[in-house]
Amino acid sequence: LNLNEHREAADVYREVLTQRPLGWAILGLARALFALGQKDDARTILQELLQSNPRLMAAYDLLARCLESEGEPELARKVLQDAVAVSPHVVRRLRRLGEVALATGDLEAAEKSFRQVVSKARYSEFRDPEDHVNLIKTLVTRGDLLQATGVVRELERTNRGDAAFDACRSYANALLLDKTGNAGAAAAELQSAVNAVSAASAGSGLSPNIKMDMARACLEHQMDEQASSVLMTVVNDSGSGVSPEQVMGVFARA
Repeated sequence: LNLNEHREAADVYREVLTQRPLGWAILGLARALFALGQKDDARTILQELLQSNPRLMAAYDLLARCLESEGEPELARKVLQDAVAVSPHVVRRLRRLGEVALATGDLEAAEKSFRQVVSKARYSEFRDPEDHVNLIKTLVTRGDLLQATGVVRELERTNRGDAAFDACRSYANALLLDKTGNAGAAAAELQSAVNAVSAASAGSGLSPNIKMDMARACLEHQMDEQASSVLMTVVNDSGSGVSPEQVMGVFARA
């Protein structure tokens, strides 16, 4: 499976399963099928697996990915909520739940998830300035500018002194300034964020999601060259998981 030999992996898992219905082998088969594009089959297997193994947390994560890839983010959010209810302490899963909730317009759930992520990750190796940005974006969308300002100040106090942090801080300020009607200052902060993205090294920790969000914000301010600059870093990152068609879709929608 790790060598991307998914058909061979599926055959091995099936052979195991002829002997015993082991949960890890069922999950492995679902992973192989998902990688092969057989997402309906993977989804069915995972749903059955969770009925008999409701604490197999990796199955929730993969099922949510299946549902998202099939254009069913609401169902994906429900699966992640079920997972968090079973195991509420995994930062990565809470973060993903917040992202899906925000994408589907459930701002209350998004705020709750991102607040938990920021709180749990504050003193851990999982601390990520993007969590503050996501919380700020949620609060700004809800119109809660007072709390959003407080989270921006908290983000600034956690300064890591690297380009990824600088990009997040500038983008967070741009979100807040945009909502208060200060378009000129927001554009200046976006320019600073773009400069920081350009200065960040490969593997800097900035996710493709936040880069695409920044690019969308640039396009809203008619900063087309800056949007192109940011999106090219996504296209040139072979591990981003974002296709050139998805990147072009950002421009097409704008």
